[in-house]
Amino acid sequence: QQITQKVKPVTDEDIATFYEQNKAQMRGQAIDQMRDQLRAFLKDQNQVAARETYLKSLREKANVKLNLGPPRATVAVAADEPSRGPIDAPVQIVIYSEFQCPYCSRVGPTLDKIVETYGEKVRLVFRDFPLAMHPNARPAAIAAQCAHEQGKFWEYHEKLFANQRTLATENLKTYASETGLDVAKFDECVASQRFGAAVDSDMASGSKLGVSGTPAFFVNGRFLSGAQPFEAFEQLVNEELESGDSKATPQVGKSGRS
Repeated sequence: QQITQKVKPVTDEDIATFYEQNKAQMRGQAIDQMRDQLRAFLKDQNQVAARETYLKSLREKANVKLNLGPPRATVAVAADEPSRGPIDAPVQIVIYSEFQCPYCSRVGPTLDKIVETYGEKVRLVFRDFPLAMHPNARPAAIAAQCAHEQGKFWEYHEKLFANQRTLATENLKTYASETGLDVAKFDECVASQRFGAAVDSDMASGSKLGVSGTPAFFVNGRFLSGAQPFEAFEQLVNEELESGDSKATPQVGKSGRS
């Protein structure tokens, strides 16, 4: 009740401002097409912000002091995994995601804002976690790895999220052409299924870490679940940047991928 009372309502002005600030991520869709989705996204952001503000006030009133470090998983990442940002960035965010998940698409602008805000201080690493309920998610994951083989993972990644409802095999080939891939090499790669083992390895690593849904994130090993707003990431990233604890150092090495 305390949190609900403090949630800031989402106005049409809020939606218009967010739309204009993130127009590049709207993939050509008009504001009227995006209005309901943006309202829901901003409402979620406001709810999380209200919750964090309320919990912070409770901790301050109770004079709570935390002497233990936060729970942290060891997430080793290989240098050749799809990533944005330098390999030695002080903060590493490992993303477990899939291309048919609407919440995974929704968090895209937040991740772009993280990159824009923190620059080379943050490295984003993408891992595949196609859910069984989404039949096109695994083929799309393999196709994206084939795009990665040609150095265009993120361009293809954006194309798939922009077309979540049309991810049939023929669509995947069309998007390869539109992204500027060598289509013959792409088709051979997809047909060979040689990245199927890598996708399965990503899923196995996620399951081992406790991931059961998407999107899921590990900020220097600290778990964050769901399409969280920028503020939730901001808090963790700032804490990691301010921390001198060696345990916060990203793990770079073998990921377990084939």
